[in-house]
Amino acid sequence: MTPIGVNPNDSGDGDVGANDLQNYPEVTLAASTGSGIRIQGTLSSVPDSEFHLEFYANRSCDESGYGEGEEYLGSGDVTTGSDGVAEFEVTVPPDVAIGQYISATATNAAGSTSEFSECRWFGTVTSVELVSFTASADPAGLVTLEWETAAEIDNAGFNLYRRVTDSDPDTNLLVNPELIASQSSAGSGARYAFTDAPGLGDWTYSLASVTTDGFEEIEDSVDVVVQVPTSAELTQFEANGTDRIIAFAALAAVSGALLIGIVAYLRSRTRT
Repeated sequence: MTPIGVNPNDSGDGDVGANDLQNYPEVTLAASTGSGIRIQGTLSSVPDSEFHLEFYANRSCDESGYGEGEEYLGSGDVTTGSDGVAEFEVTVPPDVAIGQYISATATNAAGSTSEFSECRWFGTVTSVELVSFTASADPAGLVTLEWETAAEIDNAGFNLYRRVTDSDPDTNLLVNPELIASQSSAGSGARYAFTDAPGLGDWTYSLASVTTDGFEEIEDSVDVVVQVPTSAELTQFEANGTDRIIAFAALAAVSGALLIGIVAYLRSRTRT
């Protein structure tokens, strides 16, 4: 295609050129399931249109970070929605070794084929059976994240990501300073908790498991709102071994009453 080199995808795929400058797929996951290779991603192109996707394996990725098509793996078909986006998930035969790179192309109904997609490293999927993942905010603005697993296999631990709700997932910010180590014993489940201080706003947290060989997969996401507390919410119970009541509204009322009393007393003294 022209110009030479990688041509970035454009919104709506309305540009013109060789092969219609067809947008390429974006592969977000390539992982072994034991019985095959699960490939997930999205295609952003012309709205309400059908496309044929083909997937390839490569022993190494091109220095550009895209392509190539060393070994054909399989294919799938998708149809974009009114927004021009189609999500895909296909499973192809496990004919290549773990550690290679997966790429993809998209072909439109007119037969125009895209450039190769960006390479995606092919690893193993951690087997985590998630029971629950919750987030709750307290009046102090702290968010407590809690999750429970029923089983964990080859799981090294978890990462937590935070972004503004309804924003692009690419804006995810890693919350935990280091990997939250798995507490599973011999594949059993476990319970976890983590506290974050994100500030006021609407937040989305994502929980990702990390395999023992470093592959990461998002397990679940949850939304939480951190807002200015009401006067009633300012009474907070802290469970740190000591019961402490923070009652700002009540304290303000008591202080005001005390001040009024002092002023009244001083006036009475002045009159006498």
